[in-house]
Amino acid sequence: DDFLNQVQVADAEVEEYYQANPASFTVPAKISIDYLDFSPTAMARPDSVAKEEIVAFYDANPNIFFQDEQVKARHILIRVAEDADDAARDAARQRILEVREKIEGGLDFAEAAREFSEGPTGPQGGDLGWFGRGAMVGAFEDAAFATTAGEISQPVLTQFGWHVIKVEERREAGTAPLDEVEGDIRTRIAMEKALDRLNDAMDEAIELNLSGLPLEEIAASLGMDVQSAGPFSRETGPVGLSLSPDAMAMLFALQVGETTETPLVAGEGSILARKSEAKPEFVRPLDEVREEVETIVARRKAGELAQAEARKLAQTLTDKTTPTPADVEIATSQPFTRQGSIPELGSVEGLTVAVFDEPTPQGWMSEPFQSSLGWVVAKATDITAPDDAEWEQQKEFWISNMTRTRQQEYFAAFMEELRAQATVEVVNPEYLE
Repeated sequence: DDFLNQVQVADAEVEEYYQANPASFTVPAKISIDYLDFSPTAMARPDSVAKEEIVAFYDANPNIFFQDEQVKARHILIRVAEDADDAARDAARQRILEVREKIEGGLDFAEAAREFSEGPTGPQGGDLGWFGRGAMVGAFEDAAFATTAGEISQPVLTQFGWHVIKVEERREAGTAPLDEVEGDIRTRIAMEKALDRLNDAMDEAIELNLSGLPLEEIAASLGMDVQSAGPFSRETGPVGLSLSPDAMAMLFALQVGETTETPLVAGEGSILARKSEAKPEFVRPLDEVREEVETIVARRKAGELAQAEARKLAQTLTDKTTPTPADVEIATSQPFTRQGSIPELGSVEGLTVAVFDEPTPQGWMSEPFQSSLGWVVAKATDITAPDDAEWEQQKEFWISNMTRTRQQEYFAAFMEELRAQATVEVVNPEYLE
């Protein structure tokens, strides 16, 4: 970006880039389809499930709808570091008590959470929704289930800090009321009915299709709707339909107006599809993409200028007899790990490896590195060894990970050795045909 104003792009350069990179401006072939969706979700008819069926299912399956004791609550958190001293803990407890007093004085709990809570639910008014036992840390859970609906707990200390909890509602252990689960039961019964008729519907659709009936008449006979998708390419596929490469190849091989002989597997079900439209691959004309090409060429030329300037600066900085130019602004990144990207620069190919290859900082590097923003001239300013305590926490993970890797390597080598020593005899070659 610093060099774009120094760049001029000639028409000949635009033409040259366009001619040399046709794939960049090629719109792939696309098709559209009409289809019948033979999946439990598509074929389910919740509206057709009678109330009597729902009640019968509910009465016959009480265990499915049993709920443990639950509370619906909000909380406010004032954070305390796990290694904090007593003074810091006491100061945080005093803050949570002050917030509690404001609430008792009339401040809405949700508003207080939005203003004072340091937990992730603060912006949502501290809302935790419904939860049962085992969902929260022990001290928090004990306090929540010991608090009456509508009341606010005394301050509770966990490893995260001090909390106050408001319990808004409680549910005792027992079977959930029918009105709460009626929708789920309706959907469940509808899905089971759809599964029961799915195979029969597909068999009937195949017969009708082979007899030459159009897709609309097949749909009407089965009480289904014809759906449409597209246009889509081989790479993207139709939205909402998970089709295999083989299925995509079959669709693209159809003639416009032709229907697949049998349904194609699509996600949790299958589709009987008709190709309704086909658009061939084409290259967008230069007049349409001229601005896009000009931008690409300009940025490439500006990148070359930036690279040359970066190399020049790197040579100056690595020359210990030359002082650092006064107009050079040096920025320092946040710490980053061997596996991570650099916070201010993103992923910079080679730079992360280069700085970690040196046991101690060695000064400016002689070559710049390319990032998504431009070219970077860099040096390591500090290399921090892993924290001993952190290593102790992670040691077993890394040992286990390396052990698995070694085991896989040894097993692969063993299998390769077996293959090298094996003699394969084909007794009856006809079976291979």
